[in-house]
Amino acid sequence: MLPFSYLELGASANVLFGGSKKRGLPYPRSYIFERALNILSPKGDQITRLLHRLGLQAKQLTNEQLARLFL
Repeated sequence: MLPFSYLELGASANVLFGGSKKRGLPYPRSYIFERALNILSPKGDQITRLLHRLGLQAKQLTNEQLARLFL
């Protein structure tokens, strides 16, 4: 599992430290999803390459495989 935080999303200090009384997401879901994909994809690729250098094989699991793993 790769971490993703509001800092990587580009959230302002107001959002991070509770300065705003507004509830919910600070940005539209589509923006958050695209931003997370752009940030997490290279991280996953790097981890896969590093594991390969150690002689290990890695692959990204599908949603169904993840659900089965955690149930």
